[in-house]
Amino acid sequence: MRLIPTILAIIAQESKEKFGLVVVKQATFLSKVCTGTSLEFSQNILLDYIPKDSDISLQEAIMDIKSSKFPGKPVFHPVGPVWGTDNGVTFTFIPENKAEARMFIAGLIPYIRDTFGEHHLCPLSADAVDQHSDSVYDQATNQIYSTTDVWINSSLALNDDVVIQTRPMSSLYLTWPK
Repeated sequence: MRLIPTILAIIAQESKEKFGLVVVKQATFLSKVCTGTSLEFSQNILLDYIPKDSDISLQEAIMDIKSSKFPGKPVFHPVGPVWGTDNGVTFTFIPENKAEARMFIAGLIPYIRDTFGEHHLCPLSADAVDQHSDSVYDQATNQIYSTTDVWINSSLALNDDVVIQTRPMSSLYLTWPK
């Protein structure tokens, strides 16, 4: 995506004729992208901050996330501050990466912490970091897990032993086999 000047700034007639094509091309591109927003940042201007013991910024670390559907290509297109906020960040991605992008937006803290280290978490709010203290990123499966995920998976495994019986008035009773 590129910034283009206004038509009033264009002098040459040939360029003015091409201006409409540029606008249509950009509109077509924008109609085919999705966005997600995170408000877990303490200061979105720190996206470009490079910690002492690293050689990449948080924004570069996020842009380094590779798509599983398109090997070698990033999940996110641009990542940048939400206009008019101090802590909002917008993530732009193509629809084919939607599920993966949403997972990484929701689990950005465990991904960054487990992949790049704690020093990259400084732009994120302390409350958000605390909330994700028990979440982990599994590089082997490329998934983010929390204790809630583990609890649900364990509960489903335990439910194989439980017989569900319904009674009148839609009451639900759980009984264990004898």
